Amino acid sequence: MTLAFNSPHVLFRPIAGINEQPPFCSDALQKAGAFCLGGSHLDLARWLCVAGLLVVASGWRPRYTCLFHWWVAASYQLSASTLEGGDQAAAALALLMLPIALTDRRRFHWQLAADTSGSTTRLPQCLIAHCGLLAARIQVAGIYFHAGFGKLRCKEWVDGTALYYWLTHPMFGVARPFRDIAVRSLSNSYIVSALTWGSIATELALFSGLLATRSARRVLLPIGVCFHFGIMLLMGLGTFSIVMWGALVIYLRPSDEPFSFPLVVALVNRVRELRTRPAAPHTSATAT
Repeated sequence: MTLAFNSPHVLFRPIAGINEQPPFCSDALQKAGAFCLGGSHLDLARWLCVAGLLVVASGWRPRYTCLFHWWVAASYQLSASTLEGGDQAAAALALLMLPIALTDRRRFHWQLAADTSGSTTRLPQCLIAHCGLLAARIQVAGIYFHAGFGKLRCKEWVDGTALYYWLTHPMFGVARPFRDIAVRSLSNSYIVSALTWGSIATELALFSGLLATRSARRVLLPIGVCFHFGIMLLMGLGTFSIVMWGALVIYLRPSDEPFSFPLVVALVNRVRELRTRPAAPHTSATAT
């Protein structure tokens, strides 16, 4: 979505003192990125990445497409000048999900994984995947730890007024059509204090999900989804919220409880049947 709905002039804006476009293509890691390799053809590189990411999102062959997913996410995070926290989280999680995806032998990620509980042949792959999942969960917990405890070092967050300044900010605040309503509501000390301290409490609660019980994580997941929906609604950080929804699923959803997508699974299974169905035997039209 970031690449599809924003032009290169927005994503790779020139920066003072840097004449390159993209602005960050100096070291070897940045030069290996999709947008630095594209040179001056940023628009072509952008659309090629969008096309590739649509294949990634389709769920086809996750063990192969995951490498492209990480490469594009890291390339954008390293080379773009217009970034937000969601872009950094997406690049980090795409990297940490590689051990999970590289050991996934499914044709589509919509299919249920085969039951290997009684087999030892897949034990090394399962161990690698679980290590990747644990690393990803620790990363997400670290995001909420930094967000929650970091706010306690700021006077405005501690005294309960920080969200007044953020939500009335001309750039980061509530969209203009709702600005007057927001200002009137946030002028109430009880409302602004509840929103400010509630944000800290929610982030600290989500951080605790790393060691929470399975039942507690089931409660924390919808709380986190609603929390980021509020950020999307009030601050307009749409792609950030979408990335964090995905991060919350990795973080709080038990890996042995896959989501159920019956229509998608039925479609995938139907395609597999058509591909594996033996061809009808050729019969002569001549009567015997």
